[in-house]
Amino acid sequence: MTIDEIKEKVNGQEYEFLKNDEHLGSNIILLGLGGSYGMSIEGKSDVNIRGVSLNSKEEILLGQEQREPPISEFYELLHELEKRMAYDEKNTSLPERPDYKNINEFRMDINERIVTGK
Repeated sequence: MTIDEIKEKVNGQEYEFLKNDEHLGSNIILLGLGGSYGMSIEGKSDVNIRGVSLNSKEEILLGQEQREPPISEFYELLHELEKRMAYDEKNTSLPERPDYKNINEFRMDINERIVTGK
């Protein structure tokens, strides 16, 4: 799977919630790759996106740091990603050296899109 294919996947319907959820969107500060691609395993193409988001300015200023539970699609995606991770753990091994260049290019592209709102 190429960087462009991963970018296309992240921009697809499956990950639309990253942009549309009020608690994610512009509050995302970090996205990273997991799965076999994130571990630079040749011949595999599953992609797991992991991330971190902050509370919004309003939530912090108003002391509303308790968030509502994530939407059901989140749990469905999480369950699917956990199944993939369990499969990967049993059926793959880490390379001696991850492909840091491709990983960092992908992270920078995603983070740039989030910051610029593209």
